[in-house]
Amino acid sequence: MNKALRMLSFAGALVAFSWFLGNIVVHKPLAVWGMDFRGYYASARIAMRDGFQRIYDPNLQREVQQDILRSLPFRLNPEDYSIVLTIYPPVFMILFIPFSMFSPFPAFLIWSILNLCIGVLYLQRRWMSMPGWDKMLIVMVSYPALTNLFWGQPTVLMMIALGELLIALRAGRPEWAGLWLSVLLIKPQTLFLILPGLALARQWRALGAFTGGALILTGSSIVLLGSEGIESYIELLREASLASAGHPSFHPEVQMNWRAFALALQPWLPDRIRWGLAIVIFVLSGVGALGLWKIGRSKEPVTWSLRLLGTFAATGVAAWHAHSHQATILIPCLLDLLHRNLLSRRVLLAWAFAPWLATGIGLLAALIQLPLISPEGVLSGQTLLFFNIYFVIYSLIKLKIVHDFGGEGCIQPANR
Repeated sequence: MNKALRMLSFAGALVAFSWFLGNIVVHKPLAVWGMDFRGYYASARIAMRDGFQRIYDPNLQREVQQDILRSLPFRLNPEDYSIVLTIYPPVFMILFIPFSMFSPFPAFLIWSILNLCIGVLYLQRRWMSMPGWDKMLIVMVSYPALTNLFWGQPTVLMMIALGELLIALRAGRPEWAGLWLSVLLIKPQTLFLILPGLALARQWRALGAFTGGALILTGSSIVLLGSEGIESYIELLREASLASAGHPSFHPEVQMNWRAFALALQPWLPDRIRWGLAIVIFVLSGVGALGLWKIGRSKEPVTWSLRLLGTFAATGVAAWHAHSHQATILIPCLLDLLHRNLLSRRVLLAWAFAPWLATGIGLLAALIQLPLISPEGVLSGQTLLFFNIYFVIYSLIKLKIVHDFGGEGCIQPANR
């Protein structure tokens, strides 16, 4: 069975990587491939030339990004491509300033290689305590990880922050846990369930450290923006919050959350029904995540993995903005549970590769003109929505068993 699963891992990785290379060939760099990095790169250039207060000016972003597209040796028409607007707090844009010293395409290649190498090294050193190349292969060519690499997102930083948060909580170092948690302010929507969860668990020192880190990052952002930049930033956040009429670079229909669920049902169900179902999913996932922090006070190390996995999976469901690559942050929890025989390798394989299968089905659906916008993106996002809901339920059940029986040893090892 182990040999069969390893062969399946290799086959799935081959298909996923083939898709990745195929898209690189079809889509020109920084046009579609790496388009999110294009937004970060443009923001860094604007910050260096005009100041941080101008990076949220959509007209200036359009001008700079179109200049980037014209500078590429591919004879692109900039009008054919969406302009990417970044909604990250400005203090995090400092990360991209060193890359703005290079030409756009070399900068993107350096960024991609760094993300890949740092991600692999971090997982190898911190979470790959079991021998075997297949586990690293599975997670690094999983749909969330490869799409993160394809778009040029900084989700590897968030994955490291969540991994270190887990290690700090387990080691009884709440101050470090809170500081690592503040790193997730790069995407503030990832915090709206973990913060009340920590409060329910009375992790006041962790929350205090998070507050300190948040004040430093927020204060730095305010200083960098100034009054003019704050107004532009607020306007951009308002636009990003719109359900379906926001800027096209936000693509709400292909996300993995309750909002995407409602939008996917638009061709078939009335508004009241589809949004009603979506709200039920939103409420139940949020309640499930908070319930994880009310089940006992067990000090078993695995309880932290279960709580964080369930909480951030529920965040993927309930957040207003949650693209598929955000699921990359779950990898440390998944590997830890796999190591402890509490997660089946089959589940990890399904999470990693089922969205690729959904992408293929979506491409076929596009050929028969199924009434969906980007069906390959919609179906892969809905597949990850299913897995997020599954992980919330799984975490609740496993945590209740650990609490009731007083140890993870009472749980039968997963079929590896």
